Amino acid sequence: MRPPSAVFLRTSRTTLFWFALAVIVPVVVLGVYNGLEGRRHALDQAGLEAARLAAAVAEQHRSLVESVHALMVLTARDDAVVGEGGAACTELLATMAERSPLVSGLARAAGDGRVDCAAGSFGAVLSTPETSAMGNATLTGAFSSGPGFVPPQGERALVPFALPLAAVDADGLPLYLIANINLAWLQARIDRLEAPPGSLILVTDHDNAIITTAPHRPDLIGRSLPRGAEVGGDGAAVAEATLETGRPRVVAVRDFQDGVRVAVALDRRAVLASADAAFGRNVGLLIVVAILSLVMADAIGDRAFVAPLRRLTRAAGAMADGNLSSRFGRSQTAAGEIRDLAATFDAMADRLQRREMDLTTANGRLSAVIDAAQDGILTIDGNGIIRAANPAGARMLGYGEGDLNGMPVTALMENTPRNHRLLVLAAAGRHGGGGFRREITARHRTAGGLPVRVTLGRYDDIHGPRFVAVVHDVSGEKRQQAELERARRAAEQASAAKSAFLATMSHELRTPLNAILGFSETIRDRVLGPDPDGRFYAPYAGHIHDAGTHLLTLINDILDLSKLEAGKMDIRPEPTPCGSLAESALLLVSGLADRRGVHVSADIPPGLPPVLVDPRAGKQMLVNLLSNALRFTDPDGRVEVRARAAGPEHVALTVRDTGIGMTPDQLEQALEAFGQVAEGARRVEAGGTGLGLPLVKALAELHGGRFHISSTKGQGTAVTVVLASAPGGTIGTHIGAPTVDAGT
Repeated sequence: MRPPSAVFLRTSRTTLFWFALAVIVPVVVLGVYNGLEGRRHALDQAGLEAARLAAAVAEQHRSLVESVHALMVLTARDDAVVGEGGAACTELLATMAERSPLVSGLARAAGDGRVDCAAGSFGAVLSTPETSAMGNATLTGAFSSGPGFVPPQGERALVPFALPLAAVDADGLPLYLIANINLAWLQARIDRLEAPPGSLILVTDHDNAIITTAPHRPDLIGRSLPRGAEVGGDGAAVAEATLETGRPRVVAVRDFQDGVRVAVALDRRAVLASADAAFGRNVGLLIVVAILSLVMADAIGDRAFVAPLRRLTRAAGAMADGNLSSRFGRSQTAAGEIRDLAATFDAMADRLQRREMDLTTANGRLSAVIDAAQDGILTIDGNGIIRAANPAGARMLGYGEGDLNGMPVTALMENTPRNHRLLVLAAAGRHGGGGFRREITARHRTAGGLPVRVTLGRYDDIHGPRFVAVVHDVSGEKRQQAELERARRAAEQASAAKSAFLATMSHELRTPLNAILGFSETIRDRVLGPDPDGRFYAPYAGHIHDAGTHLLTLINDILDLSKLEAGKMDIRPEPTPCGSLAESALLLVSGLADRRGVHVSADIPPGLPPVLVDPRAGKQMLVNLLSNALRFTDPDGRVEVRARAAGPEHVALTVRDTGIGMTPDQLEQALEAFGQVAEGARRVEAGGTGLGLPLVKALAELHGGRFHISSTKGQGTAVTVVLASAPGGTIGTHIGAPTVDAGT
């Protein structure tokens, strides 16, 4: 619902109109009020006048009652009345009634209402009002009156009075003197009261019914008279009532006695005639003045206020539409305050135009900075909707420029407890005025989770709270940290492996050296005595040779791995048949296979092309793989060397065993330098330095080949080295064979 001001004050002209009307209306209302007050005063005066007249009539009635009382007392003293009655009583009563024209009849009656002598308007038995007057006299023991009434045979109202007599009749009943007073005296008295023209004097009985009027109005006899609502200071009740159709009157009512009341009714239109005439003249004059005032206010207001304000409104509207060059200019007819307002408006427009130019420059500079920023910058409203995003922010999250506008910020965040807490803190504004920084996981459009660092700041505008989020991609930092962590763990693992290697090497070196020293000292000192046949000392020399050979192999492995890690190992690849490589390697490990009780076999198809490999390095790779397989395979197990074509230019050499196998974690450990996966007695039994697999992998990669290992705990291990085949070689009958999977 629009407020009243939006309806009645829509324009300055209507405002001036209502302002003038607001000034005029109170004056008109005051004039109307004065006129109404004049009418009310006239009615009050009429009420007072009616009350005064009613009081005067009542006073005359009391005077009449006193004269009737005196007449009845005088009559009651005569013996004809207090005696036995008869003709003398009737004659006396007739004589006394003739002495007062207001007395319509006198009678002597017994206590039971029988009339034994009378003069005038009496029957054989007293009427009800006359009996009521006699009852009142009995109760008071003195002169009393009864209710007024209209006798059936007459038109004038009568008021009965009764006076107890000092006598009784033959039956012992008390006697009373009864007098009926004719109220026709009102007509005779009305001229003396100086009543206004059209006035009426009314007398009512105890039921408030009109019993007589002056002047005489038969049409009003028997009608009820409305009781007054207000009581004046003189004891009269004053009210307005309509006795005749279409003729309201001001009525003042006053009690006589015993329910008889007198009322004076004044003509209300006659009372208000002069007041209404004055009221009409005053209201007409005020209306003319009001119309003239409105016309003058409209003419002056249009020139001094409306036209300048309309002009100022047009200038302000043009400015609101973006025309900051709009001005009001000069005006000679505008009111002083309007001219001051126009000058202030023009000055404000000048400042706004300068500020708008400054803001345009600043916005351009800020937009350039935001667009050139490498970090994402997002503007978010209080409902979590993205309102603006720079190109870097869109690219960072996998979107095109402008695609983020209108998206909920939750669509760019992973559903994690940390992100949920961040949204709760931002919505509650608990980050403080300086903003705060958090690392969260954003949701890239295609790449999934993206670790970012968000710096969030808040500001408020006319639309409510706004948030500015500066998003920095920390995935590179996370990768660097992960690489550093992996390097640290690798260093720790290498350190642990080297420590284990040193412990192992101390044992591996000490064992053959102890053997060499022990056997050589035995031979030197001839501990077993002379041995001309060489039965004792010749085998010892063989043991010394074996220990020296093992020590040399160990030292060569360490030197080879060091050269490989340093990148200083020289190789001379040449075409080498796979069969010769396998044969020489199997020959070197045959003794170990016999001691372990493991079956060793080779599957080298004829016609395979030779491989490009350094012969010593190729044999060393197969020997290391076969040695590892034999050491970790239980007796009656199997170790096999296979060669298969791996495409038109490569050959795959695989060593497969049925040994103890390894878990994925053990596989990773076995490929580390000095790493050994066997534990306890098995490790002591297997021996080795933990350099076999790393050395094979490094040699294969040095030849440009590939290395692959697969293992299942409790089932065995398969290690494959894929090397390039010599150009010009033939595959023979196995050309059509399927390529060997390096994982088998």
